[in-house]
Amino acid sequence: MLNAIVEGFKVVAARWELVLGIVALLGLSLAGSSPSRVVEGTIKVVIGVLILKVGSATLLGAFRPAMEILQKAFHITGIVMDPYGGWVSAMANLGPLVGTAAQIMVVGFLVNMLLARLTPLRYVYLTGHTMLAFSCFVAWLFKMYFGLTGIALLASGALVCGIYWTLLPAIVHRYSAPIAGDQFTLGHMSGVACVVASVVAPKLGKPSDSAENLKLPGFLSIFGNNVVATTAMMTIFFTGVGLLAGYDVVKDYAGKDNWILYSVFLGFNFAVGIVILLTGVRMMLAEVVPAFKGISDRLIPGAVPALDMPVFFPLAPTAAVLGFVGAFIGEFLGMGILLAFGSPYITIPGVIPTFFDGGTAGVFANHYGGWRASVIVGSLIGVVQMLGGALLYPLSGLKNAVYPNTDYTTVWVGISALMKYLSNYWVFMAVFVGVAGILFVLMSRTRSAQLKMESAAD
Repeated sequence: MLNAIVEGFKVVAARWELVLGIVALLGLSLAGSSPSRVVEGTIKVVIGVLILKVGSATLLGAFRPAMEILQKAFHITGIVMDPYGGWVSAMANLGPLVGTAAQIMVVGFLVNMLLARLTPLRYVYLTGHTMLAFSCFVAWLFKMYFGLTGIALLASGALVCGIYWTLLPAIVHRYSAPIAGDQFTLGHMSGVACVVASVVAPKLGKPSDSAENLKLPGFLSIFGNNVVATTAMMTIFFTGVGLLAGYDVVKDYAGKDNWILYSVFLGFNFAVGIVILLTGVRMMLAEVVPAFKGISDRLIPGAVPALDMPVFFPLAPTAAVLGFVGAFIGEFLGMGILLAFGSPYITIPGVIPTFFDGGTAGVFANHYGGWRASVIVGSLIGVVQMLGGALLYPLSGLKNAVYPNTDYTTVWVGISALMKYLSNYWVFMAVFVGVAGILFVLMSRTRSAQLKMESAAD
């Protein structure tokens, strides 16, 4: 029965649209909505997420060939920063224990729900595919460093995952609340990017210099529209990549198209992906937020959903693009640092962490420090990802792949090193639970104080 539940959970968790569709169905039902409203809201959520996925695929379809063109033109080889590559490698290393990793996700989610119900940190992690990838990563580390299998692996992995899925949204919510309120917070392994952006940005600029409020003179005022600005920036970028690489490299990707026009239209397609993605996010959030309120009112009062990174992009779309541009620059700078210092491991910029981590950091940085902060913080995040990836690669024991998101390349570098050098399961768990307990106390006090202020304001 447990295996059947786990298999069903795996199927659902691997498809984010199903996870949020179920949330909408349950939430709207608990809220007492009419059957027609429940069906309407559920369908809109599923369609919204599918639209978001089409937008993401369009973005990747433009950016991935550009990165491959650069790698071929300049003969760059190394470890590509790709989350799916890291996930596949972890599953391959786990072998028959992959099923236990899926069980860790299910039980870890229950731990998250229990902590959300019993503590002031009422955050429910809802990004299913990220949860499954993280569960595989945690399961592999426990197997590699401590030789755990069976119930010991399941219990240890679920405890670590459940705690992390509760603490991460709580820490980020401290900084996301002024941006998105209690509608949602972050449910992805890029929390460090958001926190760093929020803390560093005020030192780099002023919130009044928001990317969304840039006033440009004369003809340049057309770039005040985020679609026009995104199209212009990305077209210049992709055309530059094509010209740098030259005809001999680009022609293999362009096919029958003119190689220069092919480069130009990569930029247009990227902008199309942004528009589609934002449309999907807006449709999804319009239904998920009221639906989740129905759940929180009945099951976990005051709960805040932790969602994937793109939910922040509609709040400052121009800043998201600036953060991505900064992260792209920073990742090549990070790769240059690794080459200059003769690192045995060279990381190569990947599509997903560059755009999504950089874009999310750009939104947070823009809120706290304006458009300049979006670019600068994005660059910092790119450097951190590349250098941290080079550190995580040997510690993680994965083959030709690495988990690239900012939490992995910072927090989990430290946790992996702790596992390696402590070499004792019980000591490690004591340290982990002790540190987590301190953070729970601190964040619980912060959350309680925040709720009191909101109540007083009301």
